[in-house]
Amino acid sequence: MLIEILTIFISRLLYIFYGYEGINLLFRTSPSRCIIAILKHYGAKVGENTRIQAPFGIHNADRTSPIFTNLIIGRDCYIGRNIIIDLADQVHIGKRVTVSHGTYFNTHTNVGKANIEKLHTSYNKIVIEDDVYIGINVTILQGVSIGKKSIIGACSLINKNIIPNSVAFGVPVKEVND
Repeated sequence: MLIEILTIFISRLLYIFYGYEGINLLFRTSPSRCIIAILKHYGAKVGENTRIQAPFGIHNADRTSPIFTNLIIGRDCYIGRNIIIDLADQVHIGKRVTVSHGTYFNTHTNVGKANIEKLHTSYNKIVIEDDVYIGINVTILQGVSIGKKSIIGACSLINKNIIPNSVAFGVPVKEVND
């Protein structure tokens, strides 16, 4: 318990000087229990028996207050190494979900100052329902829902909703339901 308190204290100092990016420094090397303590301290909801491995990163957390309120992770989940979660909109991960290493959750598109008529800045949540397995190096785009008990293959680009009990993989993703 002392290490979590100390980590939260350090996170507060880093937040004062560097904003949420300072907290990302802690997420690079902290043990799972400290990452979870920091996330909860700043508004995330994380269920019991969930593990989050370092390095871990949050992007666009400055759009809400408290900063991590757009993140909801259910109980008994495993979040692997080198995960980046964009919190420009909500990311909801259900119960008993495995997110393998190198996965990226992207909840927005921002064209910046580019004058592109076919692409506009947009935001939308990501929902991963219960009992989902996500393979390594998967990219999940805004507005996507992955149904219960689905399996997502490694190196996939999830750019559309996946119905429950699916096996899906590829770039772009295709469902293979027998």
